[in-house]
Amino acid sequence: MDFGANLSIIIPNYRERRLMEVYAYFRRFYPEAQIILADDLEGKGKGWAMREGLKQATGELVCFLDGDMDIMPQEIKKLLRAVKNYDAVVGRRKYQASWPRKTLSWGYHILIMFLFGLNLDTQSGLKLFRREVLPTWKTNSFAFDCEILAQMRQKGCLMREAPIKSVIYQSVSVRAVWKTFKETVKVWWRLK
Repeated sequence: MDFGANLSIIIPNYRERRLMEVYAYFRRFYPEAQIILADDLEGKGKGWAMREGLKQATGELVCFLDGDMDIMPQEIKKLLRAVKNYDAVVGRRKYQASWPRKTLSWGYHILIMFLFGLNLDTQSGLKLFRREVLPTWKTNSFAFDCEILAQMRQKGCLMREAPIKSVIYQSVSVRAVWKTFKETVKVWWRLK
């Protein structure tokens, strides 16, 4: 199924080294799609960059994809096949990573289930939404995904996961983990 002009792909750019590889892939295999590089060169946050990118989006379907190549661009096909009867499809990572990174991801997943009742991989770098139900969000940090999905759950939107492959190349800093935790609790408090 080709979604062509109905698809807007937003890729955040915070000095991503492999961004042009991702861009070239979509130009080649999805030439009709709108590709938006959401620059955050000043470090305002991924949530901020994606919100700015969304202002330019024109497609009925909006895809969020990280530009670091941890998730190969062709994985979008799995989400496009799964979106038919859903408002959102989230990539469920089956990934290779160090055990500390896997432990952090597992712990954050438990926190998200506890706070929001979401049994989704909220931190997956690949998500697909129907534009008409995609809510606005306030969070500028990495927790913006959680805010979007929690709002969609509150509205009764239909969401599912699709398995995707991922290889984690970068480590995550303690500072980034702490900031994401604090932002997640702020989102929970605001939506409560």
